[in-house]
Amino acid sequence: MKRHLEYHPFLMGARPGTSDFAAYGQLPQLARFDLTPTAITLSEAPRLFAWTEVLEDLSGVEPAEADWISRDNIPATLKDLFVEMGRVYVPVMLANAKAVAQGAAKVEAEVDGLPWVQEPFPYQAKCIKWIGEEYGKLDTSARHAVSSIIAGTGCERLLPAAA
Repeated sequence: MKRHLEYHPFLMGARPGTSDFAAYGQLPQLARFDLTPTAITLSEAPRLFAWTEVLEDLSGVEPAEADWISRDNIPATLKDLFVEMGRVYVPVMLANAKAVAQGAAKVEAEVDGLPWVQEPFPYQAKCIKWIGEEYGKLDTSARHAVSSIIAGTGCERLLPAAA
């Protein structure tokens, strides 16, 4: 994400989108409020820190449709971000959905070869369901584009198998 924000002001181009707000929801407490991670963020990823500031106040931003990254020209930095999500976040999401479906008391997954254990979060399980529903609403061309963009990143595991 640090590298991507060095070249693009927002995740999907020159305008904010729902992906920015979704990522933002997880970052302010780390990048801006807790002293130790704030110091690390300022040292290692100052543009990420600045991005959280920009998302906090988007007054004056005049987005246009042309501001999106073209699906035919996905930057390597965005593909790398998908790979990172597929490596560390998708396994937890899938394990969580399984635990919720089974009524399990804990989620168990492996991330980077290490065990990950947490309580189940029904909201995360709903997110996978919603991803599948929205993917299913796309026309064949758009589904193919999405599948091509995330192919090999690990994120494709969030899509319905039959789609």
